[in-house]
Amino acid sequence: MLGRENRQWRPASGVVSTEGASDVAVVPSDGQTPARAVFCNARGGTLHEKVPPLVYWGAAAGFDPARVWKMPVNSGYEASGADLNADGLVDLISLNSGHVGEAADADPNLGANVFFGGPLSPNALHGFDEKKRVALREFGLGSSNVADLNRDGYLDIVLGAFEHDDGRPEVLVIYYGSVDGFSRDRRQAILSPHRSIGCAIGDYNRDDWLDIAVTSYASHEVRVFWGSPDGFHSERKSLLELPSPIGLETADLNADGYLDLIVGSYNDPRAGHHDTGTFIFWGASRGFREQNAQWLPGFTPVGFVVADFDANGFLDLFSPHYHADLTRESLPCYLYWGSAKGLSTRNRTILICDSADDGVAADFDRDGRLDLAVACHSRDGSHYTRSRIFYNDGRRFSSPRIEYLPTHGPHWMYVQDMGHIYNRKFEQTYESSVFQWHGPAGQGELTSKVDEAVGTELLIEVRSAADDRDLGKKEWRPVLANPFALEPTDRCLQYRATFKSDNGDRYPILDRVTFRLGS
Repeated sequence: MLGRENRQWRPASGVVSTEGASDVAVVPSDGQTPARAVFCNARGGTLHEKVPPLVYWGAAAGFDPARVWKMPVNSGYEASGADLNADGLVDLISLNSGHVGEAADADPNLGANVFFGGPLSPNALHGFDEKKRVALREFGLGSSNVADLNRDGYLDIVLGAFEHDDGRPEVLVIYYGSVDGFSRDRRQAILSPHRSIGCAIGDYNRDDWLDIAVTSYASHEVRVFWGSPDGFHSERKSLLELPSPIGLETADLNADGYLDLIVGSYNDPRAGHHDTGTFIFWGASRGFREQNAQWLPGFTPVGFVVADFDANGFLDLFSPHYHADLTRESLPCYLYWGSAKGLSTRNRTILICDSADDGVAADFDRDGRLDLAVACHSRDGSHYTRSRIFYNDGRRFSSPRIEYLPTHGPHWMYVQDMGHIYNRKFEQTYESSVFQWHGPAGQGELTSKVDEAVGTELLIEVRSAADDRDLGKKEWRPVLANPFALEPTDRCLQYRATFKSDNGDRYPILDRVTFRLGS
């Protein structure tokens, strides 16, 4: 509006295009340059989206904004971690989503950036050599997951993406790992249109092959792509209908041996309201069904967290809330408490956050109780906000100590929960193949090569039988001393290794197991 006499204004002849403008500065002419108006946009991103993902390093004194690694990734969206090259060190995957549009095509690091862990050096002050990253080039990525889908011993990477406006195919991408790492030669694209960024991997039908569940925001459905010895195909899937799904998590909430799906709805596609909440689809031998799903209240729940925060033996569910129609500030996020009766609407604790969209459960201060870190996206129209760590007070977070960390509009932080996918315990198991022999053997001797870090434990058990048909009926026996006894009729043997951790951040590393049979 241009000023006139008598405190009157008239509209300017042109329209200034802005994206969520929150501030404006007017600079008068100095005689050499014309007058200017500078608008500060709260939406639309910065030039080239040079906003780095942040890694806050933990310490006994907590977290410190001065002790942070700013990862060299533009348009950062989400991250995950795993030992991708099996060298005993954690590697990080950070997504450059390319939100700047066509300009992102010129970015050599567009897509999934893999930073391999290694020793400290001048080029890797935190153990990650930024110059040795590998960029798996994809456009519009929104999620990453890691698992050995084809059971070849190498971890694979699953990447979900947003919808595209330029007509390019909308797909779910799998990069299969190998001894040589990752390349487009081992890339599979599965047709999955309409924003497939919510992703969870698990063996949902218990056929010993991992399956992939993904949300489809604009199609109002969750797709479950079924794994098999032949891999994945876009037509081999099941569908679950619900409005605008965006958040997705998996766990065995009712401890019945089947993984359940926890799905957050962005909004009501007809009314536009953001109160469509959370749907829990219960796993069963017959598969998932819409008709017996449980609904829990929520306001655009996105990055769920599943953990046993109160250590009562039942899984709890944290629902971070991203949007509530007229505001994103000071939203109540719900921590639903698990019990013998399951999850219920009123059995919950409310934690206040600003546009919360993800979380991580971990014992950050090592006091024996699980704490909760929450990523906050925006406040008062600005992406410069404070994310939070709620320290467990032992009273269901009734008065937790809160630590604030400056962040720049994170959407997700670290999608995978710590712990076992079924129960979130800091315990993982491996069952070996079956070993067979001819002739009687009265005893066995076990030796192993293992690296047990402080706070970790490895338990090895065995079972034996006359044939592999009877082997599954036998009880596991811990190998506490050598030699261990075998029956004269035994002709097959199997071992099970259980990896335990006191804090979920490190586990034993088992390199080799050797058996010697004798009379």
